[in-house]
Amino acid sequence: MPLNIVGHLGIDRFPGVSGDASYLGGSLFHFLNGYALSGAAAAALTWTTGDILGRAQARLPSRIRFETVLVERSPEFEIQHNDEHLVAFILRNLSMPAEYLDLMPGRERLHFCAMPVSDVVAVLDKARPRVWSMQLHESVLPSPDEFAALPSAPARVFCNAIEYAACPSDVRLDSSIEWIVTERDQIRVILAEQIASEFRFQPLTSIVDPTGAGDFLAGAVTGALERRVPQEHAVRFGAGVAAVGLSDWSSEAFKNWWNPLPELQPSSTPTPDGPPTL
Repeated sequence: MPLNIVGHLGIDRFPGVSGDASYLGGSLFHFLNGYALSGAAAAALTWTTGDILGRAQARLPSRIRFETVLVERSPEFEIQHNDEHLVAFILRNLSMPAEYLDLMPGRERLHFCAMPVSDVVAVLDKARPRVWSMQLHESVLPSPDEFAALPSAPARVFCNAIEYAACPSDVRLDSSIEWIVTERDQIRVILAEQIASEFRFQPLTSIVDPTGAGDFLAGAVTGALERRVPQEHAVRFGAGVAAVGLSDWSSEAFKNWWNPLPELQPSSTPTPDGPPTL
């Protein structure tokens, strides 16, 4: 049964960069770029305009099936930089339409790209999934009370070291949650505040933009795990995808389906059984 991936699909805007550059983006789109490289199939659940949906469908393989509520204005993410540092992340048009929840019944497995926890709770209450996972982002980081409002614990959480430290200690100590935490060139898998494994990666070139790199990594790791790849290989594969993402603006690095690392060659087409070629 394909994974159901929930998140925002819209436009990433970079004021002051290359004449106010804008790209097809949103956490869902970045996640799917990494996920698709694994060769896994998925259902992508989102809300956006018909134009944005068409552009996303054209960029992603057909095994990524979109189920979408169309709206008049797509989500926008204004990303402001000072030299190489992110200084502001402004979100617009993120409100989840009520009819979006009509997509949810019967969804047994869900992954949430970075979303406000109130929306996550609404979807969980409607879907009652058997298992779910999520990504954190400091722009929508849940408060301790919001964490407590979650009807069940996620099986896996992707975040950076700052976001991990901001989570309540009782959540970090929950042994049922697997944390995949990034900090600069390190990726740690943490269980009940104990490091289970640790990896390093190196961007392919100089770091141009960190925007979306965590989504690329989360998508690639999740997709590889869906293909039953051992965790160590899945995390290293995700690190390679993130390295590509760090080396280009937004998702443009993936327009030709680059292979992230020579020693990890993801399948570009789905196969009936088994993991991607490693």
